[in-house]
Amino acid sequence: MDALKRYLKLKNWVLVNAGESSLYYEGPVDDLKQPIRLVLPVSTEFADAPDLISKAVGLLSAIERESVENMSQIIMNSD
Repeated sequence: MDALKRYLKLKNWVLVNAGESSLYYEGPVDDLKQPIRLVLPVSTEFADAPDLISKAVGLLSAIERESVENMSQIIMNSD
């Protein structure tokens, strides 16, 4: 999950709120000129962590027009 956070920072996503269990990021604007929102778990130990991470990678792959597999590699290599 650290690689995903680094990738978000590199792509200028902004952490707008950090709750007890979730991190809320805002990124580029959508068609309605509203920032796209992405939610990550605070810890990978939460039961819904894999689902939230998977949804985040899926969202990023759609925004970047990459396959989920390619997006995963891009994120892992984002140092």
